[in-house]
Amino acid sequence: MQKTFALLLMMAVIWVGVTLHNEGPEQAFGGVFSFLADEQSRASSRPYETISRARQTANQVDAALQDDAARYEAIVAD
Repeated sequence: MQKTFALLLMMAVIWVGVTLHNEGPEQAFGGVFSFLADEQSRASSRPYETISRARQTANQVDAALQDDAARYEAIVAD
């Protein structure tokens, strides 16, 4: 029973850590862990207007793919 409880506790801690890393302390779990953020990011962040790191990366990848497709179309059209 103790091993099962310890395993579940470790899984929960890993899940919380990964969520905090991916979304940032201001957005993860409704901002419960926002006290972990530094003062500069707390002052500059606005609730519901910030974008998670994962979403920022996805947006950059999408923009790069669109640029690539536009360059390809320009080459093919010539």
